[in-house]
Amino acid sequence: MSIKPLLGALVGALLCAVGAAAAAESVQLAADHPTRYTVVPGDTLWDIAGRFLRDPWRWKEVWSGNPQIRNPHWIYPGDVIHLVYDGDGQPRLRLERGMRVVKLSPRVRVSDVDGAIPTIRAEVIRHFFTRTRAVPEGALLGAPYVVSAADEHMIIGAGDLFHARELGEPYPLYAIVRPGKLYTEGDAPVADNLDQVTGGAEWLFNPAGERAGVLGQEAVHVGEAQLVEDGEPATLRVLRSTREVQVGDRLIPADDSQIERNMYPVAPVVEVAGRIIDVVDGLTQIGQYNAIVIDRGSRHGMQVGDVVAVYQRGRTVRDPYAGGFQDAEVKLPDQRAALALLFQTYDRISYALVMEAERAIHVGDMVRNP
Repeated sequence: MSIKPLLGALVGALLCAVGAAAAAESVQLAADHPTRYTVVPGDTLWDIAGRFLRDPWRWKEVWSGNPQIRNPHWIYPGDVIHLVYDGDGQPRLRLERGMRVVKLSPRVRVSDVDGAIPTIRAEVIRHFFTRTRAVPEGALLGAPYVVSAADEHMIIGAGDLFHARELGEPYPLYAIVRPGKLYTEGDAPVADNLDQVTGGAEWLFNPAGERAGVLGQEAVHVGEAQLVEDGEPATLRVLRSTREVQVGDRLIPADDSQIERNMYPVAPVVEVAGRIIDVVDGLTQIGQYNAIVIDRGSRHGMQVGDVVAVYQRGRTVRDPYAGGFQDAEVKLPDQRAALALLFQTYDRISYALVMEAERAIHVGDMVRNP
């Protein structure tokens, strides 16, 4: 073997080793981290990771999986987590379960599995899982719809029967929704109907039939209904409602299984450059455990479990000492305000739960890699 290939191989190996060491060194422990922690009921994976790490979403890098261990991804109350260091002096977390000591693996379900702790508290996110939904613009126009109350009631609410048309293949449970605001990209307005959005302007359509600038449409949650009798029209009963059910409201199959999906809190694998375009429940200021809508979705490489950072745009202030003909204004640095975890992704938008908030955040704030 010639000296050049040998040197190339050695340099490559050295660079890989340096890169791996740098990656490991970049994981910072929390300032007041414990060396030992016993899991208690009510704990979540995010909470435990935050006890040990400055950046909780980086837990996978210190909780390396051990595939020969059966179900190592479930952590239970009573388990003891130890902080140790490997041969290179890098931090690792190990799990003591009974008389066994094993390495932790990253996979944890949102909902409880045989008593295992969840990634985040199910009661915090369940409301948003069942009541946040986005659809392509105009998709609800072809959905089944409420045509009448079953007994001539003027108001349809929980416990009432109603008739619906065009159910097609019947499902046992339906979500009752109402077309809501359109989500738009850039600085385009977000409005409640087409006329307000277009303002009479001409809109262009891309080859996929999507109107340029429109990311999707909110499906406002009205309630849930159970199919009583199939037919045309069909008869359904309102199980729960958050507002009055109206003629013209749309029905889509309920998907209660989505809360059972596995969550993997990790940094996105793609470069993120988006913004908050809405907040669930119409709040004006956003804090911990509020749900936000961002203008990045699966089309942009976003996935459930991705953690993103929210930044407030730096203000522009005057600089009275610039002097001469220089620009008398200077933009202050952007400020990181919060961390959010994606729990639902659609084609061009995603819903995220604010996990940590250092300061108030608002619609229009930027979303980037953490």
